[in-house]
Amino acid sequence: MAWLRILEYKDSKRGWSVVLENAGYNLDEVNYILEGEDYPKNMLEFRDGLKDIDDLVTVSKTVFDRYGIDDAFSGKVIEVLDHTFSSSYMNLGEIIQFMEENIDSDETYEVDNSLEENVATVQTIHGAKGLEYPVVFVSDVNSGAFPSYGRGSGRIQYEDPIGLRQKKRYVGGDLPYLYDNWRAEVLNKCLSRGYDEERRLMYVAMSRAKKYLYVTADPEQKSQFFKDLNLPKDYIEPSLEISEETRIEESEFEIEEIEERGLVKLGMKSVIGETRSHGRGEELGTQVHRFAELYAKNRDIEPRNRDEENVKEFIDDLSGEKLVEKRCCLPLEIKGRKVVLNGKIDLIHLKENKVEVIDYKTEKSKETKQPYKRQLSLYHQSINEIFEDKKVVPYIFYTKNSEKEDIKPIKKEKLIKKHLKQVLL
Repeated sequence: MAWLRILEYKDSKRGWSVVLENAGYNLDEVNYILEGEDYPKNMLEFRDGLKDIDDLVTVSKTVFDRYGIDDAFSGKVIEVLDHTFSSSYMNLGEIIQFMEENIDSDETYEVDNSLEENVATVQTIHGAKGLEYPVVFVSDVNSGAFPSYGRGSGRIQYEDPIGLRQKKRYVGGDLPYLYDNWRAEVLNKCLSRGYDEERRLMYVAMSRAKKYLYVTADPEQKSQFFKDLNLPKDYIEPSLEISEETRIEESEFEIEEIEERGLVKLGMKSVIGETRSHGRGEELGTQVHRFAELYAKNRDIEPRNRDEENVKEFIDDLSGEKLVEKRCCLPLEIKGRKVVLNGKIDLIHLKENKVEVIDYKTEKSKETKQPYKRQLSLYHQSINEIFEDKKVVPYIFYTKNSEKEDIKPIKKEKLIKKHLKQVLL
């Protein structure tokens, strides 16, 4: 996490202090380096190397390799980060925040610590990315399986330039049967096979091995990938044993109808409706929100653009207690079902007789205000029940021009009737 902080912000004191202390620098030396921003050359070179890596798994593994960490726990960290961020834009601020929240909430993940024992782990190639094992078997490197004949092993495939094709065809009559579609087969045979993606996948599979690598195929069906391997090939006679036939008695599976409907949990942002995009990019929005969070927590960080300068001036003018990135929830009953809406408020400003609920927006237009009004109303309802003795005032702070716009919250009954009932349809 320290190196991620340094990647996000070159002069991150929280990141450098951890890295330097781990490298053996004493407190006076660390303070001297941080004050002069004169970091060790080899560490700057390592940071520059990390900046050139776009893949989070590779970044994590590179950091672990630097410190000689290679066990089930580091593997689990890589697995969790890859699973969480593989399908979304990789933003360092979000990753750091995710890790901090996991630490603060004492989140735990089950770790398979049996990698050094006499066991075998069965994984897909995609699932094994970023991991390594002493011995790896890449099996079924057979014609039609690796590489595959077409995209997808189902009955429908898409392949450029022949387009969408049906690989199987049902024929009825006296002997109904599902046949291979000969037209699709012929067209597939006419295609030239580059197999670039399959080659990359094969490389990923083979490079998981730390000491020994075995690649297996049927001698009668071995693919070109297997034939081209510059490795000694041995034929092994299978040793088969006859087992007794096992019969399974068929039984009808019955499902009892459940009358009681369970609790529904939803995010507040998921029920506010669609917004017309007038923003300036997801990356800027995340960056500004991250700066606002760190600065409000009194972290040593300087603004890097006009939006962040406006946020800094805005926070400096707040005189009361500041609660940053606070989670909130609003229990409701909609159409006879219990619903809990969860959200996260950018900033809560506690004053003597008033509570300000603040939401930062990097929008360049106020035309998107209506959905955000519903969002702020949900925040208001959840906070209003906590601070019954104070007036709760929600508003939007537009970071582009430092405009502050008060929001008149929608009443709970109207929110449910007009905006939230459709979430259970």
